Amino acid sequence: MTLHTRVVHCGRLRDFFGFNRGKHAVLEGAILATRVHLIDRQQILDEFACLRVIVQKTAGPREHEAFELLEQYIGQSTGAPVR
Repeated sequence: MTLHTRVVHCGRLRDFFGFNRGKHAVLEGAILATRVHLIDRQQILDEFACLRVIVQKTAGPREHEAFELLEQYIGQSTGAPVR
């Protein structure tokens, strides 16, 4: 049996940027940054340390820059250096 088809429509909502762990780590860091008043300071610092490893290994320049900004914000908000 042979089935013949033709494309009648194609489209996309946005380009697929892939499953980049660095991008997702920055997103997780941004979520943590919005919760500095809710989460224990040491827990935030510990989670940022784990996220930093992922960013260092898998992120691109834009993600590195964004993560540095988040670290600065966390440092100012908690009164403790993040690194």
